[in-house]
Amino acid sequence: MTSDENDSCSETVILSLEEEKGQQQRKTIFDACREPFRAPWFITIMGTGMASTILLNFAYPSHWLKICGHVMFGFCSLCLLMTMLHFVNTLIRYPDMRSEFTFHPSNAPFMGCLAMGFSSWVIALHSICDGRAPIFFYVLWWISNIASLYTAWVIPFFFMQRSTVKISELSVTLLLPLVSLTVTASCGGNIVPSLPESLKLSTTILCFLLWANAMTVSFIFLTIYTYRLLFYRFPAKGAIFTSFIPIGFLGQGAFAVQLCGVNFYNYTLETQVDDAQVAQLLHWVCVLAALFLESAGFFLTFFAFASVLSYGKHKFHYGFWAMTFPLGTMHHATRVTGELTGWTTFSVIASIYGAMSVLWTILCLCGSTYDVYTWFFPPNSERN
Repeated sequence: MTSDENDSCSETVILSLEEEKGQQQRKTIFDACREPFRAPWFITIMGTGMASTILLNFAYPSHWLKICGHVMFGFCSLCLLMTMLHFVNTLIRYPDMRSEFTFHPSNAPFMGCLAMGFSSWVIALHSICDGRAPIFFYVLWWISNIASLYTAWVIPFFFMQRSTVKISELSVTLLLPLVSLTVTASCGGNIVPSLPESLKLSTTILCFLLWANAMTVSFIFLTIYTYRLLFYRFPAKGAIFTSFIPIGFLGQGAFAVQLCGVNFYNYTLETQVDDAQVAQLLHWVCVLAALFLESAGFFLTFFAFASVLSYGKHKFHYGFWAMTFPLGTMHHATRVTGELTGWTTFSVIASIYGAMSVLWTILCLCGSTYDVYTWFFPPNSERN
């Protein structure tokens, strides 16, 4: 079996709308409604949501960046609304496809993108509201919690129960449901400071449990996937951008654990001053854990870029979106490290990651918009 055959599943799930361009008849909105929904389209929520949180909380903040963040949040909300409407429409029109979003390896892992995209949307909205309406965001966080636990526990269970995938056919997209746990943990960490005193400690502990669960299982999977790379080479060209996915759980994990440390430290200072030294120790332990994850993230960033460049030029496809979210997680992780330690180097690194993530998201938005346009209006299409 060749490497191209090994990654046929990955290439299938990240195909762009270009495959319909060959049809020369113009489409209508009713044609779009009849098209089955593809779970990889949820990645647009992830990318735009991450870009909006970066612009709203950039390493070197500026008023104009916050304005851009509001605009990007609008795109994220639009992507969330349109993909959810199309998703629900597919569930209603095609009952036979309902099981695919839980059992099929081409669709089920990408349900993690919905959970992560929703969590990113909540984080961005919380930044815009500046901590107001804490109970409302607490409820949204629990919705995110349930969604991430479903994707991280239920989907992998059924996959292991039913799947016969060989190591040579293993795709890193299976990591997506697990990454959603770290995003939910960081979402909770963001809202903790605005919560009532009675909810702060329990929320922080739950966030840490989510983080620990994600780290444990993700490292196990990453070890298996590394074995697959060593013996069966890189993914095929159409799936090579998935090499960025492992960076996501490292960056988001580093971000989440630092928020847990900060929130526990602040809670202890507010309620139990005598335990301040213990809280400070735990705070720095969390920073060290984040540095450990960030160092692995730096390595995988090099590895992912080298893998993509090794294939030469790439024509735009939906796999490009796989690069947006992971780079953004490294921005958040290194930004918080720079703020907590005062190390300017990490703030500079954060700005580099953030700029790459935002610019790449804009590129993907432009490419996806063009794909949608050419789907509705194919070149040389016949006029009615």
